[in-house]
Amino acid sequence: MVKAGVFLLAKLSPLFGPQPALAWIGAITLIWASILSLGERDLKRILAWSTVGALGLMVMLIGHGTKEAAEAVAYTIVAHALYKGALFMTAGSIDHAMGTRDALKLGNLRRHIPTLALPAILASLSLAGIPIFAGFIKKELALAAFDPATGLPFLIAIIISAISGIIVAMTLTHRIFFQSQAEEAELHHAPTPGLWIPPLILAILGLLVGALCLPIGEQFIQYVATTIHGSEVKNHIALWHGFKLPLFLSIGAIVTGFILNPFWPRIRTALENLPKTITLEGSFRALNQLTNQTAVGITTFYERRSVRDHMILNFGAFLVILGVVAIQNPLTLALPGGPGILFHEVVLLLFAALAAIVVLFIRNRLGAVAVLGIVGVAMAITYVTFSAPDLALTQILIDVLTVVLFVLIFAKLPRFKDTLTKNQKLTNAVVSVVFGSAMTFLMLAVLSAPQLPSINHYFAETSYTLGQGLNVVNVIIVDYRALDTMGEITVLCLAALGVHTLLRLKVKPGGTKQ
Repeated sequence: MVKAGVFLLAKLSPLFGPQPALAWIGAITLIWASILSLGERDLKRILAWSTVGALGLMVMLIGHGTKEAAEAVAYTIVAHALYKGALFMTAGSIDHAMGTRDALKLGNLRRHIPTLALPAILASLSLAGIPIFAGFIKKELALAAFDPATGLPFLIAIIISAISGIIVAMTLTHRIFFQSQAEEAELHHAPTPGLWIPPLILAILGLLVGALCLPIGEQFIQYVATTIHGSEVKNHIALWHGFKLPLFLSIGAIVTGFILNPFWPRIRTALENLPKTITLEGSFRALNQLTNQTAVGITTFYERRSVRDHMILNFGAFLVILGVVAIQNPLTLALPGGPGILFHEVVLLLFAALAAIVVLFIRNRLGAVAVLGIVGVAMAITYVTFSAPDLALTQILIDVLTVVLFVLIFAKLPRFKDTLTKNQKLTNAVVSVVFGSAMTFLMLAVLSAPQLPSINHYFAETSYTLGQGLNVVNVIIVDYRALDTMGEITVLCLAALGVHTLLRLKVKPGGTKQ
């Protein structure tokens, strides 16, 4: 169940391929969870952090995106399920028998509950990555998935996790089953066979899957790895791959873990004394609070501005994004080829440009809207000259509707007053020129970019045979792009409902709304 999110990432992996950001997130999670598991004394919390580390390992491997990483993910799913399932059931049985899961109050359990010793030891050996267990092969496959030259940070993360696994395994076995504690809990209930046989079965399976490399396990892992990667992945599962780097790294991690194990009490105490904000939970809360404060500040700043300021901010944000893209991907500007511009087309364009300039000097709202309508008519005629009557009709309808709406609104507005200062007018001019120039250069860059194969011929050839329509544009809108059109209509209907609701809202003299 805890791997549900990882399953989703694994299933989507063939669509997105290697994702370095995902690999880094997994590596950081693996390191952090491995360290925090050493700061716990509750058996289930220790196992929980260890599980978080295993999830981080799988996410890191999925982000790496190679066939070797896919195989390591598939084997980790199996190995982790076997040893972690056994250990969680063992921890629950210990809690039931002794009345506590505190590792500092559990000692000499081999005398109180010897039946739980064997499953705990076998599963812990797999967790620690000891040879012949499934956990060892899992660790070998994960180490082999990364090249030291390019994946050194990820190898370090796996080694840290392996060292932590040794210390955790020693805590779950030697410390609570074979050592004495200053304050030891008493036996409450002897575990029944139903409490120790299931974890023993899982622990033995972890041994058999590792030692015998069961064929059914290989087939399952090959299928899962192929599904994750998107292409056939051949098995590399074996106990012995020769004297290679993963083996030496694994042995080094095991030795280091045993060396550091006696210092676990000091490590745990140091981690317990860390400020709460240093933990991931504390960091998340602090980041969440900072995000909320930033959002409130931005919203307050934005809402107190005029519509003019809103437009300047939006244009500025667009120009910044466009500039970043242009810096990262230098744009090539060139005039599009093809037939020259005809005389009547030049006249129409100059007429539209002149009308747009005249709008700036008109001090009457209705006159300005009328001149803008002339710009729209000029553009509509231009569309007609390029054999796009449907687009021209749409342009005319939009202009007519816009003029009507403006006229209805003007009846409710006060008299027009020019309240802008010279600096504000200069700012308007600069923003307009820069934004217009940017859009012009953007269109030239788009026209200069390599063009993908056109699908116009397909629409023209199939509009009648498939869509039963002679008007290609209409067929595209209502057939080929039917879902897009339905979405646009839905948005317009929702907007109309919102406007209708606002128009029906009445404010009584007392200030209450009805």
